[in-house]
Order: sequence, then C-alpha cells, then structure tokens
Amino acid sequence: MYFGFWKRKKCIPDLQKRHVKTSSKVGMSTIGVLAPYFAFKESVQDKKLLQRGVALAIDAIQQHNRFGERDVSESEVAAAFTLLSNISCYPECIPLFIDHIDELAFAMDRCSDTTLLLSELRFFSNLSLTEKYVPTVVTSCVSKAISLVENDSREIVRLNALRLLVNVSSFQFCNDNIKKEFLNKGSEVSEWKHRAIRNDRHDEIEKLTYLENNLKSIDSY
Repeated sequence: MYFGFWKRKKCIPDLQKRHVKTSSKVGMSTIGVLAPYFAFKESVQDKKLLQRGVALAIDAIQQHNRFGERDVSESEVAAAFTLLSNISCYPECIPLFIDHIDELAFAMDRCSDTTLLLSELRFFSNLSLTEKYVPTVVTSCVSKAISLVENDSREIVRLNALRLLVNVSSFQFCNDNIKKEFLNKGSEVSEWKHRAIRNDRHDEIEKLTYLENNLKSIDSY
C-alpha cells in the first residue's frame, strides 16, 4: 500500500524512433527498432513479436555480461534495457523477463557508460511502479542507486537514481529495507540535501525532499 508523500509518475516509455510499420516488417529487425515499438499499448498485443523482442533483449544483456563489448555493443544493450523498460509499463508483460532479474541487476552493477546506465535506471524505475515487484527492485538495485547518488559526478545519473529511490520509498512496506541499505553504505539523505543546496541543484533538492519525507513517513504509522 502507498503511504509516501511522493505521487509516483506514470510509467515513461521511450518514444524515440516511432516509425515501425508492422510486426511482420520488424520481426527480424534490431533491438534498437523493436524497443520504441513497444512504447505503445497496442504493440504488446502482438504476443509473438513481444516474446521475440524480450528474447533478443535478454540474450543481448546476457552476452554483454559474459563477454562485454566484444560480442554486444553498449548501445545495443542500452536498447535492450529500453525495450524491457517500455514493456514494464504493462504489468501483464513483466513475467516474460522477471526470472532474469538477477542478470539485469548484474548488468547495472558493473556499468559506467552514461547512456547504458540511464537505460538501466529507467528500466528499474518503471518496474518499481508495479507494487508486486517493488521488493525485487529494492533487493536488486537500491544499493547501486544509493552509490550513484553518493558518488557519481554526472547530474543526470544522480537524478535518475533519485527517481528510482523516490519510487521505491513511496511504498511504506519497503522503507525498513531501504533504510538498512543507507546504513550499510554510510549514506544519509540529509547530507545529500545539504550538498545539493550548497551547489544550487534545484532538481536534486526537490527529489531529495520527497525521498526524505517518504523515509520519515514510516515513523507515522
């Protein structure tokens, strides 16, 4: 049940490159073409194409986990996460890939490329909007998100990591585990907020305020 102070935003599909014509035309196309195709509700009704897209995305991520860019480029892996992120907007599609969540989390844990990291963070943020899978997201990547906000120099990465943390913290039943991750990392939201204020980072201040309030809300129930 939702007890937090943050009203979670709608799932945000990636709508770039919308010009896929028909499923028959994209059946053998690249992940980069398939990914934005699934930003539309009607597209996921094509079950055969959906299953093919998920299989291609998971395979690309698995190959990159094992062999790095030697076999699959980071841009293709980013497209794979965008595809999974888009279909995560539709809860009925999530069972198609949820059994691979450990591999998806592993990919994010070892990633440093900005484009790929943003695709991964958006995927987990979208997945966290379905309440059933919030504990899975907390276990899989909250620790990584905390590390990114704490240490990453890229503002866009910190903002997307904060979006993920705000999403999961809006579910009161997960806040104990989230707080434990903060303790394990030695990180404090108040310190992040002071840093953001010192550097006049208004977007970070806003998200940190929501995160702070969400984590405090557990003491009110």
